[in-house]
Amino acid sequence: MKDRRTDNIGVSEEPHFAEDQGGETLRDDFMGDEPALQWTRNTLDASLSYGEYVKARCSRTSPLAQWLTAAGCALAAGPAAIAVTFFEFLAMGRAPVMDFTGILMVTVIGPVVEEVAKIICVLWLVERRPWLLPWRWVILAIGLAGGLSFGAIENLLYIHVYAPEAGEALAAYRWAVTFPAHGLWSLIAALGVLRMWRQVFEEGRPADVSAAFPWIAAAIILHGLYNAGAMAFEFIAG
Repeated sequence: MKDRRTDNIGVSEEPHFAEDQGGETLRDDFMGDEPALQWTRNTLDASLSYGEYVKARCSRTSPLAQWLTAAGCALAAGPAAIAVTFFEFLAMGRAPVMDFTGILMVTVIGPVVEEVAKIICVLWLVERRPWLLPWRWVILAIGLAGGLSFGAIENLLYIHVYAPEAGEALAAYRWAVTFPAHGLWSLIAALGVLRMWRQVFEEGRPADVSAAFPWIAAAIILHGLYNAGAMAFEFIAG
């Protein structure tokens, strides 16, 4: 016969809404409660807070693994994101078309995809494996390196593949302006990832991507404005 006492269980029965004997709501930031960390239940004490868990993993991770992770992330960011530029080039043709689709591609879609692609690796690490990046300055270094490597590869493609007929004028402009600009935009986006890092290592709680959003959005907007200005100049000069 069905036990009617199990019907209509209230929210107070939820573990994270339970109260201790003093009437205080129990903390809900235990490591074992994190969905992304369910696999650790069999290897670590589930009573560890998230901050304690990250510190424990840091102590168990060798400096070599941390350095290799940081270096690999910095080196991979640019080449991984450059693939996006290649597909953008295929979609747009040899030059941006001055119609709504072309303008949208250059000023909105391109900057969004490129800026996110350049920092997606370090963002994922801070969110899911923060013990591999225990130093705050590494976040900014990865962002800057990823942006500069992206800018360098993009410059080589534009100078030697996309528009070789433009000559030295295009090469000089891209190395003097576009190359450092990509580094700056990625550095700005990395400041947002640094805010996520601080949530983990200074506040002892899981990283929240929303903390990085304003900085990533700023990088995207600056990139889009730059592209819009370059597109307008090309239209006027042409």
